[in-house]
Amino acid sequence: MRPEHPLCARLPLTAGELRTRLAFLGLAREDRQNLAKIHGAIQDHVAELIEEFYEHLGRFPDLVRFLSDPERLARLKATQRSYLLTLGQHSDHLSYAEDRLRIGFTHERVGLEQKWYLGAYAKLFELIMRRLAARHGDDARALTSLAITLQKYLKLDQIFLVETYYQSTMARLEASLQELEQIRQHLEEHSRIDELTQAYNRQYLQEALQAELQRSRRFRHAFTLHGAPHSCAAPSGPPIFWDGMVGKNSPSG
Repeated sequence: MRPEHPLCARLPLTAGELRTRLAFLGLAREDRQNLAKIHGAIQDHVAELIEEFYEHLGRFPDLVRFLSDPERLARLKATQRSYLLTLGQHSDHLSYAEDRLRIGFTHERVGLEQKWYLGAYAKLFELIMRRLAARHGDDARALTSLAITLQKYLKLDQIFLVETYYQSTMARLEASLQELEQIRQHLEEHSRIDELTQAYNRQYLQEALQAELQRSRRFRHAFTLHGAPHSCAAPSGPPIFWDGMVGKNSPSG
């Protein structure tokens, strides 16, 4: 059965873990009160916030390739609008974390480098703080409190971002290791088989004999090898017997 929050399950991130993160960031009643004021400023200026944000991104050649397609840019702006209008809301619910993780995995999948994604939070902080300063600039204490709250919620989202990139990197590494192991097994198998006859070759025989000899010594069981000298087409003497316990040729069968 598919989990309700599949991306949270991948980390994994539980409701208890989320509460621990919020407590660690020090989010309290005052922050929830401040969040309402922050949202008031965002809602009144969301369109210009988005335009200024993407105008800033467009100044950097490495980001232009993500913004050159008008349809993609429109989708990005719509996603950014939704992100800003829900910043910090119901952050104690896994659905909030799921939404933030989905955005992170999407940006990682399209190839946006983590340095740009993290740097964008600093720009968002600056843009929002300008609007808050215009509203609350005459109250230094209130403005400082709002800045601290805004930083906490943006930091929470940044933590989700880092986890998505780390999770994706580890998943690719694990897949690569599995592929390399399959290649190693394939090469090892082929190194033991004669190309002409497709029978096990001398290397395989030596490895098998060594393994059996070690097993016989470990468990103190007799180990006997029946065979003929490889160089003799028609052996005249009796078969060769090898006693793994004593390590001597035995003259009798």
